[in-house]
Amino acid sequence: MGEFNVIIVGGGLAGPLLASGLLQSGVKVDVYEKLAGDAKRDGYQIRVAQPCLRAFRENLSADQCQRINAKLGHFDTNKETTPIWYDHKLNTLLHMGRINEQYHGSAPIDRVILRNIIIEQPVEKGIMHFGKSFSGYEIISDQGRERVRVSFEDGSSADCDLLIGADGSHSKINVNLGLNNIQPVPVINFICKARLSKEKLAALPAPARRAPMLCFSHRKTYFAVAYIPKRTETDPEIGKGEAAAISSNDDEEEAATFTFSFLHLKDDCPKDIKELDNASKWKFLEESVSDWDDAFRQVIRVMKSENLYVFEPRASKRPALDWRSKAQKSRNPSIAHPRVWLMGDAMHVMLPNRGMGGNQAMLDTTVIEPLITQLNESAKTRGAPSTSEIAAALRVYEQEMIPRAFYWVEASGGTSPVSGTLQPAYRIRDEL
Repeated sequence: MGEFNVIIVGGGLAGPLLASGLLQSGVKVDVYEKLAGDAKRDGYQIRVAQPCLRAFRENLSADQCQRINAKLGHFDTNKETTPIWYDHKLNTLLHMGRINEQYHGSAPIDRVILRNIIIEQPVEKGIMHFGKSFSGYEIISDQGRERVRVSFEDGSSADCDLLIGADGSHSKINVNLGLNNIQPVPVINFICKARLSKEKLAALPAPARRAPMLCFSHRKTYFAVAYIPKRTETDPEIGKGEAAAISSNDDEEEAATFTFSFLHLKDDCPKDIKELDNASKWKFLEESVSDWDDAFRQVIRVMKSENLYVFEPRASKRPALDWRSKAQKSRNPSIAHPRVWLMGDAMHVMLPNRGMGGNQAMLDTTVIEPLITQLNESAKTRGAPSTSEIAAALRVYEQEMIPRAFYWVEASGGTSPVSGTLQPAYRIRDEL
């Protein structure tokens, strides 16, 4: 009957992480990524909280976990580096690590650095296939065995028993599956990531050197965070320790970065905002916080020589727990088929202000991996699992994942920025 095998489409973070765990469990798995292996990946930051740490422990080697831990950023005066939530006058409202255990022990890490570690095992085992852009899938019968045929834009295809879509917020697999629950959100996201030299660090206001800055005010979301992978010296005065630590090692200075993100309602932005030159975009942001504390503008003044990326983010709508049974009434056999699963942003993309998107994607792997491992073990003794057996495993995954992940989608604002993204206080009572 052949070996049970899995295909993962998407080689970002969660896809290769799951593949690493499956490899360790003896599951035949391949990962297909649309970008070339040597493609330049900029990426921004991910906040590593408890869900990530659990996923790393369960899917990666001890050496990989240790190297990830060594690359986590932290601040001398606040080693957990959970964001501090301010009002627009810089009055402290809340240390975010106190509102939910998911934030405890969190720290930033550069996405590129993290991915380079996570992807090691799939690359070493030769299961990473780069330059393979997904085009579609169909359900086929292979000598009476139901399987999934995955097609790519170069005309090639590959067959599997289980297809997992980890292809991000513009997931084609999500659309092909008939869920189609991801949509643009009527906000504009301004984001910038820059190398953090000791000169830039010294020029930042004290709050930005102390911990990540977060502010929801005037229908805007302001977030700024430094990433410094290692601290070697400290100083009682805020700022001196940071500058000394970076200047002590040129490699550390090269790795240190600063990320600035600003969410603004689309209706409150100039219609041609994406076409404006870089200086005009920064000027617009500085004027947007003209009546805020000067520390917010100081960050902008330090960063405004850097390129500002402007885009419209996307978010997901919560599906019903039985969405597949309803969608399967379609005559298209590929719609909602249980041999096609979704994970991470391909299912539950969320706005970035709570820093939980990556964490929830990683946590998906800890639910999926043991279910697939069980199917694989069953295949060794009973033959390839039937569609009903795979559907039963899928129900376990989605019954756990949908309530968990979409709590955070909605706590991050969902698809309605006025009621959520830019005015989050309504969630605090639930989280205390």
